[in-house]
Amino acid sequence: MPTLSETFWRNESSNHYSLINHTLVFICSSIIVVSIVYFIYLKINGTPIFSSKINFKNVLVAISLAIASHIAQSVISNLTKTNSNKDNYDFIYVLHSQSPMIIILVCTVVIISPLLEELIFQGMLQGGLFKHLNPIINIFLVSIIFALVHGYSISWTSLALFFSVLAYSITYYVTMDIKMAVLCHSIANFIAILTML
Repeated sequence: MPTLSETFWRNESSNHYSLINHTLVFICSSIIVVSIVYFIYLKINGTPIFSSKINFKNVLVAISLAIASHIAQSVISNLTKTNSNKDNYDFIYVLHSQSPMIIILVCTVVIISPLLEELIFQGMLQGGLFKHLNPIINIFLVSIIFALVHGYSISWTSLALFFSVLAYSITYYVTMDIKMAVLCHSIANFIAILTML
């Protein structure tokens, strides 16, 4: 739902849109969706987000794996002549325009989406429903589900996305800290935005 605020709505254009309405949708939907997902996450995983302190080693793991995932995505994109980052034209237009909506877009892509997706995939699945599986099977299963849920079916784009979520899954497994998976995801998305500018 928060992504509803980052693209133009029906009867809107780059010259005619309501930044106030988009901002309100972003804030309200983010609060509602994050609250619901966090509540479910706590029921399944049981570990509050701030239950562990942030340490330098875990931050370094998250940053390193975010960079590695972006390199893997770039290699796959170059080898297959696809671009896994450029799948939403409104997203790209807002990113390249001087529109104030870029703030909403960046907040969604760098903060809200990583938080929600990591609570669901690493928190609920990897650290909850699948936690009794072999760690390698757990990590690969979550990574495959994540890539396919994003709607690419079986494609090169899914493979590129698979390597990104593999980094998030490994980060969560190594650090056992959902914050570090969110950080890894946020950095990877931020790098992707920078490469599209």
